Amino acid sequence: GEVDKNWIAINTFPNTPNAGRIAVIFSVYEDGKDQFRLMLSDDHGQTWSAPRILGNQYPLGAQMMFLPDGSLALLYVRYEDPYDGLVFNPRWRPYLELIRSTDGGIHFGAPVIVDSLIGKQYHDPVARDGFELPSACADRMAGAIFVTYQGLTGASTNRPEIGRAHV
Repeated sequence: GEVDKNWIAINTFPNTPNAGRIAVIFSVYEDGKDQFRLMLSDDHGQTWSAPRILGNQYPLGAQMMFLPDGSLALLYVRYEDPYDGLVFNPRWRPYLELIRSTDGGIHFGAPVIVDSLIGKQYHDPVARDGFELPSACADRMAGAIFVTYQGLTGASTNRPEIGRAHV
């Protein structure tokens, strides 16, 4: 299958059970299914776990980050309908979701919807944009996650803007 949108995170918190762990995630498109694959390394990348399917179908734009307690958070956009990536399609019904692993990437909890992007999608007709690619970072002290994404805002104006969320 086709591999796309890879992301890497390293646990740089020394007093956690999985300090130094490297996590790599990427999207694989095959057999009509789009799903993430996750791989972990605990020996500085010398060996890796086998890729395993992670998350719901039709995700895109994964970003991972380790938090101060050693947990691993994964932010992504999930579509209710298949994403074909070729043309903007309002029926995709996208949601910004987050899953968290308290053991550094071994087991993940249920997805939490950070925001519904339905009706907020904005696709610039001229510039190449990232309407399906959120950006996130974590506060290294408190572990708060800050998210930005491109979308439409305003009940009647629907103007393009950068959306914000605090998880």
